[in-house]
Amino acid sequence: MAAGSFQTMKSTNKVAVLEQIFIGEPVSRAQIAKVTKLTPPTVSSMVKELIDDGLVIETTTGESIGGRKPILLSLNPYKFFSIGVHIAPNYFKLTQANLRGVILAEETHELFAGMNKDAFTELLLEKTEMFMQQFDCKDLLGIGIAAHGIIDNKQGNVIFSPYYQLHDVALQQEFEARFDVPSYLENDSRVMTWAEFWSGAGRYCDSFATIKVDQGIGGGLVINRQLIHGNSSVAGEFGHMTLDIHGEPCRCGNRGCLETLAGFRAVFKRINERLTASGLEPLPKYDYARLQAEYEAGNEIVHDEFDKLATYLSIGIVNILHAIGSDLIVIGGQISRFEPMLLPLIRERVAARAITLEERAVPIVFSQLGDDVVSIGANILVLRHILEPDYMNHSD
Repeated sequence: MAAGSFQTMKSTNKVAVLEQIFIGEPVSRAQIAKVTKLTPPTVSSMVKELIDDGLVIETTTGESIGGRKPILLSLNPYKFFSIGVHIAPNYFKLTQANLRGVILAEETHELFAGMNKDAFTELLLEKTEMFMQQFDCKDLLGIGIAAHGIIDNKQGNVIFSPYYQLHDVALQQEFEARFDVPSYLENDSRVMTWAEFWSGAGRYCDSFATIKVDQGIGGGLVINRQLIHGNSSVAGEFGHMTLDIHGEPCRCGNRGCLETLAGFRAVFKRINERLTASGLEPLPKYDYARLQAEYEAGNEIVHDEFDKLATYLSIGIVNILHAIGSDLIVIGGQISRFEPMLLPLIRERVAARAITLEERAVPIVFSQLGDDVVSIGANILVLRHILEPDYMNHSD
């Protein structure tokens, strides 16, 4: 089955079966039939086609509840693959991943603010082309692109990237024209949400919110197993809720946004201002390992700023719970390395501010997918489109 033909899978039944294998692997045919409400013969027929396509393999046997032991099914990790492109402030990362979203190869390159649109795009395309030369691209399903900024995922355009000061970049079309494979563009925070939805904490959750804390703050929102974009593609931009109308200016044009208080751009700025005022050496900008070492060494300024970070973030989480509700909050990004220091404080302060017992009981967890969460999500974005090519039209 050629890579391009996945978009025209002939049966919604086939898609439903493949989705259940992805979510529940290893899983039996009987379990799939129970969840999808398809008849056992239909499931068996769809599974045979998926095995013939090379998407699915039979792995091992499950526990018997009477009769023969069931043969369990999993995605085939050995045949097809995707390419992920994660465009972040200062750098971009290229990854190759199998159908399960497991990263098999990666490389990272610098990007610089101030590059013009053409130079920015050509650098991405050139490095991606060189990266892909090491693989047999007949088994390439597509390219998933996770970009920082406001993204029109329907048209495949970067509307605005604040860090790179880029406007209206038709990035998806550029990749498709260069490589002649399906390519998909999405905001990096929503891509993190996809990773959590398919492989992380949100895998078995119908509705949840993610908060991605790096230099800035982004987020994503899943309601009834649909990723929400909103009419202007800004749903989930939790970093731009206003917490202080007289606060620091934000890159979005407002003042006192959550990311001006709890994003690491602000955290490093406050710490270094206080260190300098105390006659101490400032920390290297965005050196998260050094920041962690200073915390563990008992640096009082760092401890105090982490305490503030936990407070600001807990206020943002309570606002999310009050405004839209959620069954789960997942926190990810560079903040994940500070889970032991921050999670107890955040949970305590959310519980103190939330209005109802139900809100206080909402689980708050840190992502367990590590620093590669966005790269994982970029690759899963390709599989998501294969499963449901028009998924974006369902979540306006």
